[in-house]
Amino acid sequence: MSARPSIPAPPNACSGASPCAAPIPSSTYHQPVLSLRGGGTAFLQGTVYAPSGQVSLGGNCGGTGGTPLEMTLQFISWDLEINGSCTFHFIYSVDGFTSFPTYGLVK
Repeated sequence: MSARPSIPAPPNACSGASPCAAPIPSSTYHQPVLSLRGGGTAFLQGTVYAPSGQVSLGGNCGGTGGTPLEMTLQFISWDLEINGSCTFHFIYSVDGFTSFPTYGLVK
């Protein structure tokens, strides 16, 4: 079993914040869009980290949707849009996803 990957917090990202989080987009904020497109042979695994952004996942798998695409994929995003003709089956795997450092009281 391999160790779970960890993302360190950016400098000053957690000053005064609990828990540590990305800024909340305002109504005038233009969200960056991360577009993930593919078809019936797409392979995606891991963590998509865009805490203040919009993630768009989609593609076309053929006339009736084809075989469901199995993905071990976690999204950390403000907005998530899934579209296209594919059927997605998301598999949860705690060992395959990024985890953040645990925050708490220091003794």
